[in-house]
This record gives sequence, C-alpha cells and structure tokens, in this order.
Amino acid sequence: MAVTKEENKPALTAQYDQNGDVLHIAVGEPRPSEGEHLKNGIVVRYPFDDPGHAWAVTVIGYKANLWHSRTDELAPQIAHLFGVNSRDVIAVIGRVTRIRTQDLRI
Repeated sequence: MAVTKEENKPALTAQYDQNGDVLHIAVGEPRPSEGEHLKNGIVVRYPFDDPGHAWAVTVIGYKANLWHSRTDELAPQIAHLFGVNSRDVIAVIGRVTRIRTQDLRI
C-alpha cells in the first residue's frame, strides 16, 4: 500500500491487486459506503454519512481497460473527486503499480 499525505489533509492511499487487475485509491479512513459505477471499470465510493464527497475509487480492470497508459485522463478525475493534486494521485498509482512516475503520462 502506498500513502501520500499533505499537511492538514487526510492521507491518500492506494493498493493494486495485480492478479485481479484492480486498483483502489482512497482518501482518509475506510467508511461504510455505496458505489457509483462509471464507464471503463471505475467505481466511485460515497460514504453513507456524507454522500456528496467521494472517499474511494476502485478501478476494475486497471490494465485491461488501458488506464495504465491513460493516467493523464484517470488522475485528474480522481484528484477532482478527492480535492487533491493530480501529481499526488499519479505518484501513489506509480508506487503501487510499480510503474515509474516519469513513465506515467501526465
């Protein structure tokens, strides 16, 4: 699991299951939530107690849906949902997928 934390902001964490090809990125602690399924394997998780603010994104088929080569599209979407910098999202994705940050398209 990779963690990025800015001052006064919850930690941005990520995990990648290579066998299942599933990328999970979250901000803050896990919370009971429901998911909104978007296209290309993206599931946005909204907590029951604060449905207007996403706390996690799960990308099912991260490589199968070619997100590893379209980080320039994925990172800003996630950053916007969490209110964080796209570069932080790219960095945490790179750490868990073991793709060098400079190899990720931004």
